[in-house]
Amino acid sequence: MPAYEEFDGNFDPHRTEPRTAPAVGGSARLRARGIAVTGTESPEDLVGLLSVVQGFEAAVERFVLRREPGEIVPAYIKRIAEATARLRRYQRVPE
Repeated sequence: MPAYEEFDGNFDPHRTEPRTAPAVGGSARLRARGIAVTGTESPEDLVGLLSVVQGFEAAVERFVLRREPGEIVPAYIKRIAEATARLRRYQRVPE
């Protein structure tokens, strides 16, 4: 921390709250998604991690398994069910 920020912090101990508040909220949101955070991450890293996780979730949400040309419905259903089962194995790893 630069000397002027340390000096200023002596007069306003809440000076760092605007920078740390998003990080604290980000940690809680990451943990809720099953992503381990150690508490040693910088606020910038937590905000960046949350941003890419949310982007990944949005991309996965819009992902659709396309039906192959000539694929019969029962085979398509089976393929979707198998893909879903594989994804569920990777959900929310306990910390």
